[in-house]
This record gives sequence, structure tokens and C-alpha cells, in this order.
Amino acid sequence: MAFGFGNSSPMRLQRAVYKFSLNAFIGVPGPKNIAGILSGIIRLGRKGLYEFSLPLAANWNPIETRLRKYKNRPISLADASLIRCAEIYKEARILTFDSDFQIYRWARNNKFEILSV
Repeated sequence: MAFGFGNSSPMRLQRAVYKFSLNAFIGVPGPKNIAGILSGIIRLGRKGLYEFSLPLAANWNPIETRLRKYKNRPISLADASLIRCAEIYKEARILTFDSDFQIYRWARNNKFEILSV
């Protein structure tokens, strides 16, 4: 879902991933306090825990290239955006439950370092 853990660096989020994750969470059965969830997300962002890191307008072509490269896998826009973020920030570490990141490569052939929770 996100990448870029460092000792003092904020975690970088990609907006498409954030929206996908939030929608997936909201779709889970059970009681939810959506206002509280959003408030918590905003509070953590203001504290500098994470930042949105990929302006999509400047990256459509590279993202489309990633989508084509992995067309035989179930790659999403969010996945392709995270691959692009890794390339821009030269960051291999990623926190995800998506096993496809064991297959995906950034900057041609660099493997992701999948972090455990």
C-alpha cells in the first residue's frame, strides 16, 4: 500500500492506493466510524507520518508502460503507480499484502523489498 519507511522520512502514499485501500476497508462488513477514520488519516498526515508522492499528470506515460509490461498479471493502476514511485524515489521497500510485488520490477529489473507487518 505504501513505501518509503525511513528513520525520519514520512511514509509515501500514492493517492490511487490510498483510495483503493480506504474503499476496501469501508466495504468490510461491520460497524465503522468513517468520520473518525478520515479524521485519523488527516491527523497522521498533518503530523508528517505520510505524504502523497506521485503527481499523476506528469506520469501517465510511464504508468501506461508498466500496465502494458504486466498485462498478463492482474496489475492495477495503483500497482503501476507504486512501481513508478519506486523508480522516482529509488526506493525498493514496500509495505503490501499484494504478492504480485514479488514479480513486479522497478527501473527495469530491481526487485521490491517487501516489508512485513
